[in-house]
Amino acid sequence: MSSNIENGIQFITDDGNKIINYPLKQIYNENTKNKNTNYKFKKYVRIFKNIRMDMETSNITSAKEIGSFQIESLIWNVSSEVFMKYTALGYGVEEIISYLVSNKYLIDSYYESNGIKKLCNDYISKYHLEQFITDISNYFKYEA
Repeated sequence: MSSNIENGIQFITDDGNKIINYPLKQIYNENTKNKNTNYKFKKYVRIFKNIRMDMETSNITSAKEIGSFQIESLIWNVSSEVFMKYTALGYGVEEIISYLVSNKYLIDSYYESNGIKKLCNDYISKYHLEQFITDISNYFKYEA
């Protein structure tokens, strides 16, 4: 008999909302992705978080609406083959952005990097993520 139970943690916010996370599953999934991409996944996550911070400094609204964990999870949903296409990280960033733009219609099927919870659980979070993908594509073309 197999079990579908995952160990998680629950927080209750000051206003009574429950937040459930699965940090062990997240760590496992991200380490697996990192290994499967020749240890490029975590490098790209850091690069994209830095680009988001630059965009925020440039007053690009969508960058302010997207959190660090959302960036991590967004990049986790990119096919591992995309990470392997180039050895140079700069070309890889362009390839990841191109993948995200081309596959924006799949956002509804993306999961957080824990692989359990949907990345976008409402229209507003989906809108912000789609706008961020559009904006990072334009920003990276402008900055490059």
